[in-house]
Amino acid sequence: MGYFVRPPSLLDERELGKNVKTSVTHSSKCAGRSLPSIAVVFLAACSLALAGCTGLVSGTSSPGNPPPSALYITNVQAASTTTSASQVVWTTNVAADSTVDYGTSTSYGSSTPVDSAMVTSHQVTLSGLAAGTTYYYQVSSTDSKGNHGKSGGHSVKTAGFS
Repeated sequence: MGYFVRPPSLLDERELGKNVKTSVTHSSKCAGRSLPSIAVVFLAACSLALAGCTGLVSGTSSPGNPPPSALYITNVQAASTTTSASQVVWTTNVAADSTVDYGTSTSYGSSTPVDSAMVTSHQVTLSGLAAGTTYYYQVSSTDSKGNHGKSGGHSVKTAGFS
């Protein structure tokens, strides 16, 4: 099942015809500014290339599956680092669990146990690290709906002995 988003004024006759069961309109604000209303129409077995849609359905009451909510990971950083440990922190847009893959190369090799606490502000401590060594890491989280997010790669260097 696919879907598309389009302003209501741009829906064509196939989308407005008798096959459309429901029209879902949503308006949003971003940074305090109103965004234009959009209409979301879910398509089932539709081939626009063949100039004929069959079984257009829309809205959450349809028998199909709506697109999943996305889980976004932001603000990934090593908050504090010593000679043998580093605390990695990040935020998610929804409550989710926490884990970190890490190692001395970008293929990582080690993972922290999953912290199953469902939070939006995450912190995981990498311990048992070697002094003066660069470690590469990526964070990942999964929410209660099964949506998974993974950061890009990051690096941190542990403090050396003085």
